Amino acid sequence: AGIVVAYISGSLYFGATGQLTTELERCGHPRALILSMRGVPLLDASSLHAIEHFWREQAAHGGLLFVCGLQPQVRRMFERAGLVEALGEDKFHWSATEAIGRAYTLLSGDPATLGRAIHAPRDRDDFAETERDLPLGVAAID
Repeated sequence: AGIVVAYISGSLYFGATGQLTTELERCGHPRALILSMRGVPLLDASSLHAIEHFWREQAAHGGLLFVCGLQPQVRRMFERAGLVEALGEDKFHWSATEAIGRAYTLLSGDPATLGRAIHAPRDRDDFAETERDLPLGVAAID
């Protein structure tokens, strides 16, 4: 698949993380995966771990991960967890439309630019790779 947008809604806490993981795994490894999280009012560390896991998976398969529509309190959680810095500010957008446009630009442009955009995740002690389950209300659209 080229660009896949997953619309996520509801609170993402430990109990919902498994559902999120299951639904995102169904997306496979598209060239760009966009998580539209406008409908997520709050999340916890387990969901942040899950999102980092999918970022690592995308990078390992040469794909991009974008996050869009974060409410202010959810954005702060991403920042405190270090995920904004890890993924790169350019992977966070207000709308799915903006993220799709950026993904399209990277995927159709200069291969060197795309290579720089798909950076290998740094080792992070605070977000060690785990096989945890993930969230709630996910719909993938090709």
